[in-house]
Amino acid sequence: MSNKKNSIQDWINNLDAEQWDYRYENNNGSFNLPTFQNGDANRFIDEYFRHAGKDAIPFQIINTNVFDFSKANHSSLIFLLGVIINYNCFKKAGIYEGNNTSGYPQFSFVWFLTCLFHDIAYELENKCKNNVEFNNISEFKIKNKLLERNEYNNAHEALLNVVEPYYNYRISFNKRDHGIIGGLYLYDNLIKIREDKDWNSDLDLFYADAAAAIATHNIWFKDKNAISAIKELKEIKSVSFNDSSLLFLLGLVDSIDPLKIYSCIDNPSYILNNLLLSFPEDGKIRITVEEKSLLNSACLHKLEGNLDLWLDVSVKKITKGVIITFK
Repeated sequence: MSNKKNSIQDWINNLDAEQWDYRYENNNGSFNLPTFQNGDANRFIDEYFRHAGKDAIPFQIINTNVFDFSKANHSSLIFLLGVIINYNCFKKAGIYEGNNTSGYPQFSFVWFLTCLFHDIAYELENKCKNNVEFNNISEFKIKNKLLERNEYNNAHEALLNVVEPYYNYRISFNKRDHGIIGGLYLYDNLIKIREDKDWNSDLDLFYADAAAAIATHNIWFKDKNAISAIKELKEIKSVSFNDSSLLFLLGLVDSIDPLKIYSCIDNPSYILNNLLLSFPEDGKIRITVEEKSLLNSACLHKLEGNLDLWLDVSVKKITKGVIITFK
């Protein structure tokens, strides 16, 4: 934990490669973090996949180019924010400490998969002309292997149990869910790749955790109409760190992404250099606007009553920002 009030950009600049690059021992700092300008987030994602020996495979799956990925800034930034939060906010609890059976640090491996894939089906959703086409591409009828698993380390099983009915509920009134499709596609294709390359099957559990977090992170279980259609949603409580630390962290950074909060400002560098981030104690995050900045702190204040509606946190408005506390 740290009380230092560095800008978010400062935190990113000071990250050690071993915190975010699960192959840092092999890569030895051979590629750089993004500045979120001039398409370098797309470049970062492309290089990350290539350094991991995956050659932008997920983008090939949906027949698009990594350099056309419209969510590159968002996906890269929440990846790095999650790394910062993991190492400064709940280090005592930890997420995936130690190495996996392939010798990679578990956290950076699973977190890389989770963040850089979580919105990949957004492109697929945009390509489809209608829901029938989207449905066919999703191949929901094959009962994706993710939903057939009986074992998870970190999944929110109550949410996983409503994936299929929630997907069908959304389609019934002409809405699509790229989170669900992204999670199902990710797991199915990672298993195929692993089998083709004869990699260790122990990785499947980590694939499942990442895919499950993606598949459930857009399920709005507080929707009254959805609850009327899917009774199981009524029993689902706010997502806590103890329920599913991976989904909790994904939901947190997906919601506090500064580039999303200040989407009306087309200047990522200004945003990230004018928001201060600190960790007063374990389980607490403080985000404030720099004193002389033109950023409006009212945008941060909107997290109160939004973030705490579905995550098990409290959000307290303070001068120029917010303090988020994990319950």
